[in-house]
Amino acid sequence: MAKKAKVVKEKSIEDRIWDSANKLRGNLTASEYQNVVLGLVFLKYISDCFEKKMSRLTSELGDLFAESHRLEAGIREKLAGIGFNVK
Repeated sequence: MAKKAKVVKEKSIEDRIWDSANKLRGNLTASEYQNVVLGLVFLKYISDCFEKKMSRLTSELGDLFAESHRLEAGIREKLAGIGFNVK
């Protein structure tokens, strides 16, 4: 008697992500989990706002911004040369 071949259906990436999220969430209730999710949504929003603002400022002040970084690097290099480490 021939054995039947098992057909293994591979999970989609969305299913894998949801499974991972459920494992990470553990035994939290939905009301407890919302605090985590809302925090992450807020961080994403703030990050996007920062990127937009930084991009706008960089385009508006491009040469001045680049020059200030070159000056800062030069100052750090000179200070390091005389024994000061600036982070």
